[in-house]
Amino acid sequence: MRLRSSASNNLPNNLEVGRQSRKDWRRLGEVLVGLGALRDDQVESILDHQSNTGKLFGEASVEMGLVTPAMLRIAQERQHGVKVLSPEDESVDHRVIAAFDPHHEFVERIKVMLLNLGIMLSTQGAAKIVLVSGVEAARESALVAANLAVVCAQGGTRTLLVDANLDQPVHNHLFRINNRSGVSTLLASTDAPLRLAMQTAIDNLWVIPAGPSRPDASALLEREQLVHRLMPAMEDFDAVIIECGSLLAPLVARAAIGVHGAMLAVREHESSMNDLRALVDMITLKGVPQTSVVMMS
Repeated sequence: MRLRSSASNNLPNNLEVGRQSRKDWRRLGEVLVGLGALRDDQVESILDHQSNTGKLFGEASVEMGLVTPAMLRIAQERQHGVKVLSPEDESVDHRVIAAFDPHHEFVERIKVMLLNLGIMLSTQGAAKIVLVSGVEAARESALVAANLAVVCAQGGTRTLLVDANLDQPVHNHLFRINNRSGVSTLLASTDAPLRLAMQTAIDNLWVIPAGPSRPDASALLEREQLVHRLMPAMEDFDAVIIECGSLLAPLVARAAIGVHGAMLAVREHESSMNDLRALVDMITLKGVPQTSVVMMS
């Protein structure tokens, strides 16, 4: 097992969209100029307005009346080569940055982490399963998993995100889906997992939410092998992301049985490195071949 670390992404914990350089936003301006929607001098005006207001380039251009929302979306999709959501779209929480800005610094870091795991996603062959968790970083773990899932889906792979945080559901909120059934339902019944997968506003992305709260949630996770229960759905997906950032380390290790790699989020100056090493050792004993760590400030 090799433990790979990435440097701090220098992003605040709320991970607001738009923390990019003037150069990055100029690229979007160049696309709009190429489409005939803006002149070069208007791009400079928008960049100045953006600097003064803190708004996104696209928001600033629409606010100034220089670009229509429809034209902005066309430019964003052409810029990134993938379908992106417009800034005013509320179908996905804006902390899922990849849905709105596929080349954001944080999103690029997620892509590097996936490469560090040595996992090659493909529409051919068996689904690749990645576990995402954290050390005293449940919130950060959820955001890493949500953005990773979107990155996979944007790459054309049919992706399933599984919320194993039975006591603290999160992904139903991030992807605006209901939580009436989910992982707790799956573990306590004979329901087929595919029936519990809910399509999101992101093409190629489905989510199985945590499901209703149960007093025996920990016992269910201890008793059942989550990957085993998900197996009937594996042939319908190319990538499966299991997120369990709020779980205790032994339950995370239990959920790790059968996965192909793990990503662990830690909080700079807050997460215990001893606890991180202990968690890595636990999941390694469960057969996880590679672990990638991201430190978040």
